Amino acid sequence: FFIAFNKYTGKADKNQAFTPDHITDFMCRVTNVDRTKRIFDGIILNFSDPWPKKRHERRRLTSDIFLLEYASLLKKDGQIYFKSDNDDFSSYSLEQFKKFKFDVIKECFDYNVLDDFDALTEFETKFKNNGVKIKRFIFKNNPNVIKKSEELI
Repeated sequence: FFIAFNKYTGKADKNQAFTPDHITDFMCRVTNVDRTKRIFDGIILNFSDPWPKKRHERRRLTSDIFLLEYASLLKKDGQIYFKSDNDDFSSYSLEQFKKFKFDVIKECFDYNVLDDFDALTEFETKFKNNGVKIKRFIFKNNPNVIKKSEELI
């Protein structure tokens, strides 16, 4: 993805920092979608890099900057599906979604049964075979979800 993004933007491959805004803008242009409209029924975050160091928190796909972007792109009742093998990242992410006032539809700390809207990933198979518990959460957009940084406490 990032190689295609670099070609699109004309930037070098080295030392490139991407923000959620860059990526969203790129995806909207490629798919010819109006960014000002809520377009997604759902967003899937499967086994995202946890970026465990505090100084890298902004890179996490569940950091404030990303959740603001998701909230602006999700339809009224859109959902976010989250899976991870990392306990700390899962706890951090769950708190983030609660902070942003998403409805928590499902909280599972030992997920091992696929539901209708799920697929077993290569990472998931590897982790399960090593006895690692998979965490899966489903969050739902609602009118109270924080959509602007000024609304954060």
